[in-house]
Amino acid sequence: MQALRDWTINSPIRKDAEIEQLQTQLEDLNQRLNELECQIPDLSAIAVRALTLSRDIEDIRCSADSIDALTELLRK
Repeated sequence: MQALRDWTINSPIRKDAEIEQLQTQLEDLNQRLNELECQIPDLSAIAVRALTLSRDIEDIRCSADSIDALTELLRK
């Protein structure tokens, strides 16, 4: 019995269609980001503040973990 092959899976036409679809999605995303930037002109400042807060939270969490680990070590 001969195996059937699906030649369309690896065809350049299919890959071109996938690339076009991804390109369209990227364009849509960029358009949405532009709309958001117009609605919220200070979006980059908000993002920077969010990153700063997340770093501060991580520092506190790591510090608390370190204190707990040191406390446990000193108990031994």
